[in-house]
Amino acid sequence: MFIKICGLRDPAAVDVAVAAGADAVSFILVPGVRRQITPELARSLGQRAAGRLRVGVFRGQPADEIATLAERAGVDAIQVYEEEAARALRGRFRVLLAWNGRGQPPLADADWVLCDPGGGGLGAAWEWSGVRGLPVLLAGGLTPDNVEAALEAARPLGVDVSSGVETDGVKDPAKIRAFCAKVRGWVGNGVAAG
Repeated sequence: MFIKICGLRDPAAVDVAVAAGADAVSFILVPGVRRQITPELARSLGQRAAGRLRVGVFRGQPADEIATLAERAGVDAIQVYEEEAARALRGRFRVLLAWNGRGQPPLADADWVLCDPGGGGLGAAWEWSGVRGLPVLLAGGLTPDNVEAALEAARPLGVDVSSGVETDGVKDPAKIRAFCAKVRGWVGNGVAAG
């Protein structure tokens, strides 16, 4: 089960995510949002995550700007919210395309589809069973307390969490560890619960 920890902003949080077993770490490169960091900080933080997928998150930015920022940030993959940007940059970067859960997932336009009906980073829970069996990463409203129920309901390829592992807007090491442990220990994951 793939685990992505999103919105990382400091070395300690990256180190905890890596040690807890996250498969991907991501950095927000969208101007004006609360978790935004510079491409230079993203590159520095990404260097701490050897062997993990490093993702830059972009929204509403032109494809050429995304490409420039992603290269400066040293990320392996980009997360975008627009199909046009996904199509323009796929092949140059691995692409996670956010999808609102309505209609059919845009599987042909991305390497992964991230299902987040709440629109990204809002932490709003939703009816996870609506995407059961679709080849998507699950996001939106996930926490250490509900991730097992979400996995059981949706049976996704993986999960993406940001605000669900924060306390007062800051990544919480205990919550990151608990979240990763719950995902790794989920019975439906083919691993005995422990």
